[in-house]
Amino acid sequence: MISNTLTEESIQRIKKMGSAIINNVLINEAYAQRFNPSSLNTIRIIFFKTKNGTLKAIRMFHRFGASSDTFVDNTSGGGLAAIIDQETGQLIQAYILRGKRVDIDTHPVTERTITGFMIPDWDAKKRAIADLLNEINYLEYGGLDIAFTPEGIKIIEVNTRFPALRSMQLSSPVLIDDEFVEFLRLRGFDRPIPTINPSNLINET
Repeated sequence: MISNTLTEESIQRIKKMGSAIINNVLINEAYAQRFNPSSLNTIRIIFFKTKNGTLKAIRMFHRFGASSDTFVDNTSGGGLAAIIDQETGQLIQAYILRGKRVDIDTHPVTERTITGFMIPDWDAKKRAIADLLNEINYLEYGGLDIAFTPEGIKIIEVNTRFPALRSMQLSSPVLIDDEFVEFLRLRGFDRPIPTINPSNLINET
């Protein structure tokens, strides 16, 4: 049961059930709600701590529910995502994951164009994200899920165990970022990749 107000009907239903959990409902800012009003369409920010102690966003994705009757926007739950150009706020390429990445340009239900869409007021949103990362810089790595609402930026959750390893490399390899390579090296991920002697390979053609 989702509503912005607690109606008399809802109160009576709760009385009959004996107990209930009542929680607030977040509503997207207008631009995100237009893509799919049935889901909370969030932004996933994958960040890590640099050598100087600040948190850096290495990837950002905008996620959207893919059907008209879903509350879920994450790709593992059937949603779709679009890579965000962090400089401009443009959605570079939208995609769904169906065993493999399938690129799409428009929302399958509302038919609104996702790829190429410019997130409004991106400079202000980017500053709000930077301020938020400064607030949680006691963390070293994670996937921060946020939503922009009419009341401003809201934190949904933080995943702190190497989230979205596959999707974070859909736009480009993460190891081209020297600061991220240094982050991994300082945490023990600097073991050399073992070499294979080609003569030991079996040709199975």
